[in-house]
Amino acid sequence: MKNLILTLIITLPLTLWGQGWEQNYGGNGLEEGFDVHQTSDGGFIVSGKSTSFGGGSYLLKTNSIGSEEWYKIFQQTYTNSAHSNVLVEQTNDGGYIVLTDTSTGTAQKLHLIKTSSLGNISWRKTLLPNVWLSDMPKEIKQTNDGGYIIINDVGAGIDCKTRLIKTQSDGTISWTNDSLSVNLQNECLRLSSVEQTNDGGYIICGNITYPSKMFLIKVNYQGIQQWYKTWGYSGFVTNGTDVNVTNDGGFIISGGTNDTPGNGTDVFLIKTDSLGNEQWNKQYGGTDSGLSTQQTNDGGFIVCGNTYSNPYGEIYVVKTNSQGDSTWTRKFGCNLNGVSAGGYYGHSIQQTNDGGYIICGSISPFFGCSPTENLLLIKIDGNGNLTSLSNIPTSSKKKLRKVVDLLGREIAPKPNTPIIEIYDDGSVEKKLIID
Repeated sequence: MKNLILTLIITLPLTLWGQGWEQNYGGNGLEEGFDVHQTSDGGFIVSGKSTSFGGGSYLLKTNSIGSEEWYKIFQQTYTNSAHSNVLVEQTNDGGYIVLTDTSTGTAQKLHLIKTSSLGNISWRKTLLPNVWLSDMPKEIKQTNDGGYIIINDVGAGIDCKTRLIKTQSDGTISWTNDSLSVNLQNECLRLSSVEQTNDGGYIICGNITYPSKMFLIKVNYQGIQQWYKTWGYSGFVTNGTDVNVTNDGGFIISGGTNDTPGNGTDVFLIKTDSLGNEQWNKQYGGTDSGLSTQQTNDGGFIVCGNTYSNPYGEIYVVKTNSQGDSTWTRKFGCNLNGVSAGGYYGHSIQQTNDGGYIICGSISPFFGCSPTENLLLIKIDGNGNLTSLSNIPTSSKKKLRKVVDLLGREIAPKPNTPIIEIYDDGSVEKKLIID
């Protein structure tokens, strides 16, 4: 007997494609989110730190609509340092790599934790222990050979140092570079971000504490420094927080600057070519800072940071075109009677498979928006909205892109099971194949 295909709803609203949502997570203690990535199954992996559940480094896995699937607390890997991060990335085998630290007395140590796809520890390494007073993790990325590239700050005050670490896939150290420099007298470099470049080397950004400047350093595949660039203005603060390789082989750097007296700190975005030569720079907002950036599918850029025009702070997101011109901005804070009361802090942003964006950070317990400080995830659509109300126009020449279930998971069509067909023009159809 032939199957009867019953189309229940045609051209569903956009809220089922690129839709938005907001969730916070945690226990009775304090939770803070640092890093978020979309996973191969369409969900999200988030890293942070927690004082709940025994306290430790916090790893959270959600599905595509933000519902918690599992969490892990890695105890004895937590530090109270305000500069400490907990970073995560999904690895080629479907598991995760976590970079964190532990505080033991007066010394901090850097730790690398490899987990399975369910967050269970496969192995754990302590990297170069007891070398300097403090070891502050800043970023980790899996490299083309299956190993990892790591940056962190070490030391304090005038004894500050930098460290670039390359490991094998099992966490064994291949090489280190502790002597990055931009040839300034009494320079104190603070590393912020690293990414592998198209030639197999690495690009690193950060800031110089005195004199205050943003820098970009390029090293080869062995960690040997090749060139550097700096940006800054005499007497003003300019920080570099995130760097990414762009489609043309150049680099995009986000940060903050207060080069204009009386205007506070602006989000600062710099685009360079592959040799670090500036092509353009842009500033956005006022009393704002940019922490995370990424090139988007349309060739533009997305930047996430924080604004302090609200005294309790809000998440600040800027979307630009390929030349850095702002196309839209959004602010997110605790909603009190329809008005943002602040209390949100954003740390990381990534474009999602549906063309929207996922933001991770934390929510403060101001105004009863959260019982304690919790880890926060915000999913927005491609226009920066939590909810979109418009319909997508359909095309007579549309082609089927994928089939998903009602939770957004990609599946093969099955009789007597509701499915959603997603087409290349953005339209969707909800169907039931009756056998």
